[in-house]
Amino acid sequence: SRGTINPYGVVVDPLNRFVWVTNYAAAGTVSTYLIDATTGAITPSGSPVSSGGTFPYAVAAHPSGNFIFVVNEAAGSV
Repeated sequence: SRGTINPYGVVVDPLNRFVWVTNYAAAGTVSTYLIDATTGAITPSGSPVSSGGTFPYAVAAHPSGNFIFVVNEAAGSV
């Protein structure tokens, strides 16, 4: 998928505005995509950002859609 490197975990914002994808082998990053409310198409939103650790593999969205939680396998962190 465009904007991801070895995608692993994926979650959709509870308000259907964003999709977040963990980049497992990309030095600990997460890619963000915008969801088109009319067509459902997704487009990359900026560059991948740090997950705060290494080998991020799982991601969950807060019910408000304002935060995500990323599990980093090698770092043993969230």
